[in-house]
Amino acid sequence: MVRGRRYAALAGQAISANFGPRTFPAAQTPTSTIYLEGAIFGMRRKRVTQIQLSSRGSRIGRFRVGQRLRAAAAGDPRLVCRPADAGAPHCTGPATKELHIWLGGDPIKSITISSGPMR
Repeated sequence: MVRGRRYAALAGQAISANFGPRTFPAAQTPTSTIYLEGAIFGMRRKRVTQIQLSSRGSRIGRFRVGQRLRAAAAGDPRLVCRPADAGAPHCTGPATKELHIWLGGDPIKSITISSGPMR
C-alpha cells in the first residue's frame, strides 16, 4: 500500500483523464482508494467497485497496457470507442454480464474494470 506524499501524487495521476474514466454510476463511485503494486482499487462500502491497472504490460483478459487501442478493440462489437476528449481516446463497454471495461489512451495507458458502466 502506498501512503504519504507518494500516495497523493498517485491519486492525482489516477484521476487524470489520461489514466482513467471520468465518470462512474453513483452506486459504484469509489469513496476510498487503495494503491497496491501498480494497481488501484476503488472501494465503496467495504467492497471493491473498480480495479485500474496502468503498469506497462499489465493485462486483464486479452487487453494489455501498451497495446494499440484499435487492435485491442478489434473484433469486439460490444466496445464503443471515442476519439480524444478531455485528454485521451478510449473504448468502453461490457466485459461480462456484471462487469464493464474501460481502455484509455492510444497506446493503452490504463485498463479499468468496474461494476458499472464508465465514460
